[in-house]
Amino acid sequence: YDPWTRRMLRLHFFAEPPFSAESLSRMKAEDIGDFANGAWTASGPRRSTDKISLLLKRRGQLLLADGSTAGVEARKRISIERDSGNIALGCSVLNTSGQELSAFVGVSFNLTVLGPADSAVGLLPAGGGQLSLNEPFELNRCRNFKVYNHRDRWQLEFALRKTPLTVYQYPVHTLSQSEGGVDHTYQATCLVLLWLLELNPGGKTDFSFDLTLSN
Repeated sequence: YDPWTRRMLRLHFFAEPPFSAESLSRMKAEDIGDFANGAWTASGPRRSTDKISLLLKRRGQLLLADGSTAGVEARKRISIERDSGNIALGCSVLNTSGQELSAFVGVSFNLTVLGPADSAVGLLPAGGGQLSLNEPFELNRCRNFKVYNHRDRWQLEFALRKTPLTVYQYPVHTLSQSEGGVDHTYQATCLVLLWLLELNPGGKTDFSFDLTLSN
């Protein structure tokens, strides 16, 4: 059961990296933070002649293995260029606790592409072959990839400034009981980008990436 609503730029924290996209989709990797469904404070939007930007901030907690908690402040930055398909995104994490912090941070995206099993749509990593949006898989240390839909003539390119440990992908379906049995209805394809997080007290790190939507 996946409790998350289908949103973009959702922040997750894990004590250990998820074993696989399949295990991530089945919620076998516990989120130790309170950021994925927590409320964020918004600043903006700010408008200029060439872009619109928004800053989101949240102070939260991570549950550690010994049962204690560690304070963390996270920020998400979104900047959309006017009259273009360029979107700059960034997430920063600040260790506000008095102890060293070691965990894994994931940023998730949810994309709904009709007919995900169609060969006209898919995910293409740099230097790799086409991958289906309807199947779970993992990409190790992949900084550049694109999701495309040749049927509707668009593509969304991801350019990550810091190489992630893993990019996980899995489809999300709604299950319903009918006279013919159990029906699977496609909701979205979830992408989770994972990085190692190691911070001293007061330490900060940033994960930034650029999206380009084009036809």
